[in-house]
Formats: sequence, C-alpha cells, structure tokens
Amino acid sequence: MFSFSELADIVGDESSSEVDKAEIHGFCIDSRKITSGDCFIAIKGEQFDANRFAEEALSKGAAGAVLDNPEIARILREKYDNILLAQNSVEALGQIASAWRKKINAKVIAVTGSAGKTTTREMLKTILSKYRRTSGAGKSFNNQIGLPISILNARKDDEFLVLEAGTNAAGEIEKLSKIARPDIAVITCVLHAHIEGFGSLENVAQEKASIIKGLKPQGTLICKNQKELKDALTASSVNIQYFLLKSRPAGGENDIESFEINNDSSKITICGTEFQIPLPGRGNLENFLAARLAAIRCGLSDEQIKEASRGLKTEGGRLEIIRCGQAAVINDCYNSNPGSLANAAEVLASQNQEVKIAAAGDMKELGESSEEFHIQAGRKLREAGADKLFAFGVFAGSIVEGFGAEAGMAFNDYEALESSLLEELKGNEALLIKGSRSMRLERLIEPLISRIENINSYSKG
Repeated sequence: MFSFSELADIVGDESSSEVDKAEIHGFCIDSRKITSGDCFIAIKGEQFDANRFAEEALSKGAAGAVLDNPEIARILREKYDNILLAQNSVEALGQIASAWRKKINAKVIAVTGSAGKTTTREMLKTILSKYRRTSGAGKSFNNQIGLPISILNARKDDEFLVLEAGTNAAGEIEKLSKIARPDIAVITCVLHAHIEGFGSLENVAQEKASIIKGLKPQGTLICKNQKELKDALTASSVNIQYFLLKSRPAGGENDIESFEINNDSSKITICGTEFQIPLPGRGNLENFLAARLAAIRCGLSDEQIKEASRGLKTEGGRLEIIRCGQAAVINDCYNSNPGSLANAAEVLASQNQEVKIAAAGDMKELGESSEEFHIQAGRKLREAGADKLFAFGVFAGSIVEGFGAEAGMAFNDYEALESSLLEELKGNEALLIKGSRSMRLERLIEPLISRIENINSYSKG
C-alpha cells in the first residue's frame, strides 16, 4: 500500500528517521486485531485513548504506528523507529484514505440520506459483486472513521467501491465526500432526522446535497425527486438523475410502468423489465430505484440487475421480518425518525395477521418539535391498523396521546414494558418493534420469539 516514508509525508511528520525500513500493507485501529504489516492508527475516543495501546500493537508485529499524543510518541521513539506523530489521528486517517483513494482503480459510489442509505449501499454491493470485483463499507461504517477505513480496506484491483456517508453535524458530508471523491453519489431521501442539530428539513437537505462537493468531474448524482433536495441543488451544475416511486409512461431510463407492494416483498416493472424485490415496504422499493440507477451507471444491464436482485437481503434491525408460526415480528429498531416510522407502519399494515401490535420507542434528536412528532407517530401507527400500542421512553405519553389512551400504554421502565408485552401475546399477531438506536428495543426480539414459540408448542401439545 505505502512505504513508511510515503506515510510520513501524508501525515506531515518530518521528524521521523530511517522510515524506509518499513512497508505498510494494511491499517488497523484496534490493537487486538493487528496483523503483521499493519500500521496502527491510534484514535482517541470518549472512553479510551488508543495512543496507550500503540506499544501493544507494535509488539504484535505492527509495521508502524500513527499517534497524536506527543509524550507517548516521544517515549516509544526511544524503543521504536517506526512511530509517526500527527496533529490529529482521525484527520490523519482521512488523509491516508484520501491518498489510497488516488492509488486504486475502482469506481467509487457514495451513498447518503436520512434513511435507507445502509440498505441501498448493501443492495448495490450485492448487485455489483455478482458480476464485478467489489468492495464496500461494513456495518454502518459511515463516519469520519468508518468511511476512511472502508477505503483503506479496498483492494487495488477492485472495480467498484461502495461507501456510505452519514452525518450528525453540518459539514461532515462534505468532508467525507472530499475523502471519497465518488464517481457516483446517491441521496436516498431527506427526512426529519437530526433536526435538533440542523434546525430544519431544509438544512438537512443542504447537508446531504453537499455530497456533490467531492464528486469527480463528469460524475453523476442520483437523487430522490424531493422538493427540499431539488431546492438545495438549484445552483448545482453537476449531472443529476432523479428517481421517484410513481407510475408514469415508459420511455425514460427510470420510467415505472407498475409496482406492487406485498407483506414481505415487492415487484416493479421499469422499461419493460419486471424486478422481484424480496424486501418489504415502499422505502425498500425506493432504495432499489436508487441502487438500480447506480448499477446502470456502473455498466450493468437491467437483466443483470434483475437476476442479482433475487439475492437481496435485509440488514439486521432494518425492516427484518421474522416469521414464527402464525406470528410475524418486524424488527425495525436499528433507528427511528418520523419518516422511517411511517414506512414501518405501512409494513405493519401490510401483514396478514388480524391483530397488530406496535412497540414504539423515542425518536431522538428532533429538537423543539419532539413532542408533536411523537404525537404524530402515535396517529400514524393507529392509522396503520395497530390494535394496541406499547410506548417506551421520555415521549411515551406523547405517542399514546396520538394513538389513543384506550389502547395505548406508556412505559419508562424497560422491564415493565417487556413483561406487559409478553403477557399480551397470543402467538398469532403481527408485532412492530421500532425506536431510535439508544432505546435498545432489540432487547425485545429474543424474549418475544421465545414466548411465541412457547405458545405454539403448548397449543400443539
């Protein structure tokens, strides 16, 4: 990947000596996972300072280490000659990733959006990797640490690299885009997410639209046809291709002739080709529209995309439907905002079970409008046909207010929530579990399934 002298130039450390002795073959930020030839990047976090683990990494065979603690670097340099000192290790990681981006041959696709970015990224990875050598982000590697690591994990002979860019504060998307320098950028949508930090939906749109700041010349932006996004992109001169889940006459590259959304899958006909999408919900169909356009820009045909789409899978905790006897548990508790909750409510409504139950937790970072957004969430769940609601968190009362107190219960204690929900089960319901990441509602999944299985076993006996 790099000689150590190259690395010294990249991070701006002019004090290193005899650096040509080492050759760097990979990068790692976890001293427990170091392999020979890796360079250890010491990231200072809220809970720990990885500078303190640099010597452990070097003792395990690390070819070098990048630190941002001058005192620890000084001490280690008395014993090792492969220590680099950066002003900030996170920024150094981005600089190294940017340098590697210039060396690799892959066409880079970067995906952002208020919802669906991980699913769209995985859709595109699945489709492209069936035909071409493809790398991509793992898990939710979408921040100033995860995105650079994803780039550094790319192989030099990869044809495609699929990345994800997330944000919690203004300016982050632009910074990530300039590291990734995508050939194709994708914006899945903008929703009321992180409103507390951004102040308005329009500001969220501006942040997502800033992904074009790093877009390569002649690059393409694939973007949902949404007013806020179009307004944010008014002054842009980049090539933009919009998508929208709406039937219209055939003729264009993304003209939809028909679509149908079922309880755990969908199908859509575009320009004469019918695609079977084995994922639930309207949101996933929109994600597919974005992934398809990106795949076409990567040289694939609709027939190739159609074949690869049969293998699409949902990510854990993202509209993951778990069938258990006559019951269905919809695990959508990876995160939550008003838009993604509305989509999850539609999936609950599409289920065949007569009885529908929702367990809904707080939606975080909604600012001054939090109470109203939670009231609206309760209404949305009621409109979707939920018969009973179990709300959890600071805004549980607001969710119940919107849903109706006669069939809604509010909890601020997890154990009470779990106990009451388990007592309610008959084993033939559709259950939606939805909440922001910090609510940790995935804790409900295992006891729910266990309870349903016990009910089924008892009824058979």
